[in-house]
Amino acid sequence: MGDNPAPSAQQSRSDIEQQPPEKDSKVKKPRSFYITVTSICLCVFISSVNTINFASALPAVASSLSATTTQAFWCGTVLLFAQCIAQPVYGAATEAFGRKRCMLAALVIFALGSLLAALARNIQWLIAVRAVQGLGGGGINVCVNVIIVDLVPRRERAKLSGIVSLAGALGLVVGVLSGSALVQRSWRLMFWINLPIAGVAFLLFVFFLSLEEGQDNPLSRLKALDWTGIVICAGSVAGILFALVNGGTEYAWSSANVLSPLIIGAVGVAGFFAFEGCIAGTHGLGPPFIPLRLFTSRTAALGYLITFLQAMILWAIPYYFLLYLHVSASKTLVQSSVLLLPSTLILPPAAAVAGSLMSKLSRFKYFNVLAFTLMTGGCIGLATLRADPTTGQIVGYQVLFSLGGGILFPGRLVAVQAAQQELSSGKPDDRADVRIATSLVSFTTSLGQAFGIAMGSTALQSRWNPLVARAIEIGRLPDNSTYLVPGSQAARSADIIAHFPDDIAAVYRDIAAESVAKVWYICIGLAAAGILAALGSRNLDLDNKKSQQEG
Repeated sequence: MGDNPAPSAQQSRSDIEQQPPEKDSKVKKPRSFYITVTSICLCVFISSVNTINFASALPAVASSLSATTTQAFWCGTVLLFAQCIAQPVYGAATEAFGRKRCMLAALVIFALGSLLAALARNIQWLIAVRAVQGLGGGGINVCVNVIIVDLVPRRERAKLSGIVSLAGALGLVVGVLSGSALVQRSWRLMFWINLPIAGVAFLLFVFFLSLEEGQDNPLSRLKALDWTGIVICAGSVAGILFALVNGGTEYAWSSANVLSPLIIGAVGVAGFFAFEGCIAGTHGLGPPFIPLRLFTSRTAALGYLITFLQAMILWAIPYYFLLYLHVSASKTLVQSSVLLLPSTLILPPAAAVAGSLMSKLSRFKYFNVLAFTLMTGGCIGLATLRADPTTGQIVGYQVLFSLGGGILFPGRLVAVQAAQQELSSGKPDDRADVRIATSLVSFTTSLGQAFGIAMGSTALQSRWNPLVARAIEIGRLPDNSTYLVPGSQAARSADIIAHFPDDIAAVYRDIAAESVAKVWYICIGLAAAGILAALGSRNLDLDNKKSQQEG
């Protein structure tokens, strides 16, 4: 049976009021419900594995395909950027075609991208097909969240979000380990293993996800999408990302190659919001795919900011801490992945326990404040690490960082949903806006992840080259091209310096540690901003019985 598209954002209030009341959470759920939840968890798991396993395999891929540091990190950035851009389209498409059809389409696209990535013969090919993977992954993320809105009533969403986040966090554990383990045979295996898992999830959704089918003409609704806004948004964000990834590395910050896309992108973002607020939905154009009314609530607006900051910071760990362990701590890829386990193992229970407590207490604000406080402390500790750290340092700082990151998985989502669902004047729950807001959380997450990787790549390389120049100037490194490792080769520097004399290799381990530290300094500032954003939120009741204005 097909899906029932949710009411579109432009439906009248009377249409929304005709929706049936939410299900009683105490009613016994059928077997199909639990199989559907299992399918959702499989999708989140494989999507999570796919976003992180490349991080632990990045040095091997860079060496195999002779990629520069910028090109290697583009493989991660382009996947997340494609996810980001695809998500608003999927969010609207779920309204036109239904959640089930869109989820199945996303799984097919994701599997196709995985197949093409496994067959890649050069870095340009791999970058292109990682974008295809991202288009599928973006759809999976959106469809998972909007299906959850359909499956359970408001009070149960924090708990179910915690369970689903647990699957995603477990995917991080498996992804880190599988990436480094599989490259011992071939990095292509990372992509082959996606196919059977995606296939199982596809079949489970086909037979067990059963939502009522609507009567609207899906093609008419698809044509009514805000395609102009989508194109403006995609082009603007692409320009900014290109500038951030290449500024100070491939091109000077003052060059036209960086300033032009940066300025055009910034102007485009401003133009996008102006278009969404003033033009979209008029003159025969489709309604805005990111309605500005979603930001009228302070808590909702800060919830999106919290989501963006958490994504930026959290995705720095697999990419840059692994690189630090591999180069500065002289660990193999497998050893580095094992040392990262404290981080990935703490995320799942932290997410599940936090989600359960938020559901039980019906509050979320101070969970988010605590989370960013822990992340700030963890980032401060990471910034102090230099070459050859102790195991206690490696593990201890991860514990603080990951406790905070785990708490934010359910915390960021329920903050946005609670703000959209607030019934301060006795109005009914507008599920259409809840679904759009939920899709925007996924959009903001992917955007933050892409910017996090881009920010880290630029920070790392911009610090690396001056440190190498300084080491040559003071005589720590010979002024000889034989022993010169520029920032463009940082991603595979561990393999390069393995053939250097011990004293020269030791200098590069110090350079790598100080370069990665710059990433953590930036993350400290982002986490501190997260504390302020969390404090500025209202402590809304998840049951909407009342809300408290605190802080």
